[in-house]
Amino acid sequence: MVPTARILLLLFVSGGCVGQTTYEVNVGTARTGIDVVYSTSLDSLQRWPVLSRNLASVFDDQSTSFVSFNSVAYAFKNGIGIVSNHIYTSQRFYSAWGLQFVYASRDWFIYIYLTKEISGNNFHDHFVLVAWQPSISKGLRLLLQNETNVTMYGSRNDFTLERLKFGVNLRGRWQTGVLAEISSGKDDFEINYRNLGIFIKKLL
Repeated sequence: MVPTARILLLLFVSGGCVGQTTYEVNVGTARTGIDVVYSTSLDSLQRWPVLSRNLASVFDDQSTSFVSFNSVAYAFKNGIGIVSNHIYTSQRFYSAWGLQFVYASRDWFIYIYLTKEISGNNFHDHFVLVAWQPSISKGLRLLLQNETNVTMYGSRNDFTLERLKFGVNLRGRWQTGVLAEISSGKDDFEINYRNLGIFIKKLL
């Protein structure tokens, strides 16, 4: 079965499970985007988590981008899991396999994956998300979040996206605040764009 068909089948099966969806809109100096994340599990014990993340952006030069990230993992009790990622962009489609780590507590959330493309290409994709949400008062939490996405061909950095968010979490249903992004690529780490803006996110 071709990779695209496998993903469609996976999403069809997971659609029959109880899922959770979040929506985020961000408006900045360099781009405006929407980020939709759907998460569920293929079993009641949540040993088989499924994640589908779709991002669409329009940049200030009127160019557009779309990324669809679909993941299924087998998770162990210690938070470590074996993960299979399937990513579609307007340039290419690829599948990658590797390890992921998830940690969640009252104030912290950490999500990491380290993967390698399964084709003959020496392509690595790594992602780290760290979020801290300490309580300020009843129904109000501070939000400080950092995301780093790095793709590598061999020993060369091909693309890096650093995203920092600072804001508040309202009653566990909404997040809002300011964000800053720096995107760089090519051999000399040329800056593709810098973005400063605001975001609002509808939680589960």
